[in-house]
Amino acid sequence: MPEDKASPSPYLGSVGFSSSESGNGSENGAAAGLKLAAGMKEDPDFKVIREQVKESSLNTSPHFLDDDPNRGSAIFDLDAERIYREKYPEKARAYDQQEKTRIYENPNEDPAVIQTQNRITNETYARMRANGHGSDETKKIGIQAEITPQRWKGFVEEFPEKTAHYADMGHSGIAQAQEAKRAEEAAKQATPAEVKA
Repeated sequence: MPEDKASPSPYLGSVGFSSSESGNGSENGAAAGLKLAAGMKEDPDFKVIREQVKESSLNTSPHFLDDDPNRGSAIFDLDAERIYREKYPEKARAYDQQEKTRIYENPNEDPAVIQTQNRITNETYARMRANGHGSDETKKIGIQAEITPQRWKGFVEEFPEKTAHYADMGHSGIAQAQEAKRAEEAAKQATPAEVKA
């Protein structure tokens, strides 16, 4: 899938990978989880842009929403978000910063979690293809077991506030990565004392 350079949302794009690697086609939260950065959808400027995008789309394809009135909602949001980010970069960055610490009731609805999960899946299949493993389930499990801790470690480092909550909520990948990070930090602190002995 081609990389979309037009929507540089930093709140998800730096989980240790680029959008072209993630397979999501964009670094912004709307593309990753079809959710806008917190508050952006209620911003008056965003609402105006979204309405303009919708009108323009319907002028081009008047029957676009005939069979499903909700069909265009995510598409309109994505296009409006791209334009909004270009027109109001400071406001977009502020919303992105809010999103970095926004806690979702269900971690699996968080665009950062969705993007990390997608990265694990996409990287697993990419490695399988590159290594000629086809659909060998045993190889898939092994490759995924290697990739998964690395990607959740990136999440833990990038989103410490989300990590604490989501680990407590029982997200196993995040909880394991958090525990591994704590063990790593404990080992680093123990090493200087052992060297002196």
